[in-house]
Amino acid sequence: IRRSTKAKRVDQKGGIVEKEGPVRISNVMLVCTNCDRATRIAHKTLSDGRKVRICKKCGEMI
Repeated sequence: IRRSTKAKRVDQKGGIVEKEGPVRISNVMLVCTNCDRATRIAHKTLSDGRKVRICKKCGEMI
């Protein structure tokens, strides 16, 4: 994570500081095993009633 900070004391410098932190779930994408790319997913109902996830980029079942 990158944060912009101000100098709080005379001996401390301001600027961009990098520190470790958790990755939010909204920033994580699923990687398709068929096309090896990060992709969004679609849901599709098959003829037997099962719901499956579909890759938006290549159209294959995940």
